[in-house]
Amino acid sequence: MSKKKQDDQIIKELEERLAKLKGTPPSLEELEERFAKLQDRPYIPTKKSGNEVDDLIEQLQSELKLEQKSKSLNDQKDQAIRDRLDKLREDSPITQKKTPIDLSFNDTKAIITDTIDAQADIASSYANRSTELEEKKALLHLAHNLTEARDIIRDIPPISKEYAPKLLDVIASWLGKIYEGIKKIASPAVNIIKEIGSSLVNSIKSLPHQSSKQQIKLKKLYRTYVDLKGIKPKIKEEFLKKHYERIDQLQTPKEIFVETAKITQSIRIAGKQKINTLKQQQIINRMKQQSPTAFINNNSFTPSNTPTNKAKSSKSNQR
Repeated sequence: MSKKKQDDQIIKELEERLAKLKGTPPSLEELEERFAKLQDRPYIPTKKSGNEVDDLIEQLQSELKLEQKSKSLNDQKDQAIRDRLDKLREDSPITQKKTPIDLSFNDTKAIITDTIDAQADIASSYANRSTELEEKKALLHLAHNLTEARDIIRDIPPISKEYAPKLLDVIASWLGKIYEGIKKIASPAVNIIKEIGSSLVNSIKSLPHQSSKQQIKLKKLYRTYVDLKGIKPKIKEEFLKKHYERIDQLQTPKEIFVETAKITQSIRIAGKQKINTLKQQQIINRMKQQSPTAFINNNSFTPSNTPTNKAKSSKSNQR
């Protein structure tokens, strides 16, 4: 088979595999089970004991343990991705003419799959927090499809340089279709995910071209990041000013593409931190409402070095 026919076959198979990801999402339980399988973890259906306070305590303890267990692993993974992206991008503002970024086929593919993986993680995190059934289903379906798409793209064999633009167009087109699943859902969380998805799709589409007009979208992603971090207004504006200046100096689609991947990873971390904080606070508030006595007696959630405990210890010593 000639190289041209091989490349045509690669693109055809890619389209066929990505096309299978379209369709009506199954039930929430089936989505949760499928997604657990994709992540190589056991699926454990949610069970209720009949006592809401006990359920809430168990849920919070479980989430805290899971968060502690996975934190170092996630930090290592995120750091590895950031290190790889840093090698492709200068961190300092551009003050002189620099060598343009040169991305190989494998570099491009790796950045796309890493960024899709981050987006799937963001979608599943918001899905787990959502209390709206339709939103939860749409986000979990999106996370499932993005994870599948990540694996499909990762499997793409090397392709001729002249066929790369066509392949990138197929990837961008199908990612856009995958994101249509949350098109009708409107909420602050979903809007962030739409923004991230749109930026990735557009940055991939612009890769084969000589210039890029994606700076505005990239600036929006940086603003989303600082909003999630809850940075104080004065520091926030200084941070954005500095990064906007750097973005304005990015000249090629490859630079925009790499920067989009990098800020997506940062949004992933900031978003999950905010979700965990909100989720734990919501559970604690509900526990207080359901049974104030049970909450007061259960002090396993209050670290020993908190101001509250320090004050109690101080009073005890005075006595």
